[in-house]
Amino acid sequence: AGVTLSALVAAFNPLDCLRIRWQVSNPQTCNASLRAFALKIWTEEGLWHGFWRPGIGANMAACAVSGGLRIGSYPLCRDALMAASGEQRKTAPMMVCAGLGAGAVGFFLAGPFFRIKNMLQADAGIL
Repeated sequence: AGVTLSALVAAFNPLDCLRIRWQVSNPQTCNASLRAFALKIWTEEGLWHGFWRPGIGANMAACAVSGGLRIGSYPLCRDALMAASGEQRKTAPMMVCAGLGAGAVGFFLAGPFFRIKNMLQADAGIL
């Protein structure tokens, strides 16, 4: 799961980078459209340095940690809840609680990687 999510993140990192850079851009220098903003980055910095490279490692690590832990630990959480409750079959509330618990742990541990990714993307380039 973590490898698949990392590959997906690698493919869409340019859009994420554009979003972050647009959000932190100076309104006086970037009061044009998003398309014009992206074109300016493309011409001045190129595809790799302007969109793909910033934050890609931290973004892939964050998604590998969060997705891997979330998907990998869900069955363990679900089975632990089943054992604690004495139920023989899975119930909807049990599965919801297991999903929330596994997701919370995964995203909590991946939080620093997401923060690093945002800082790297926000600091990228001159715009």
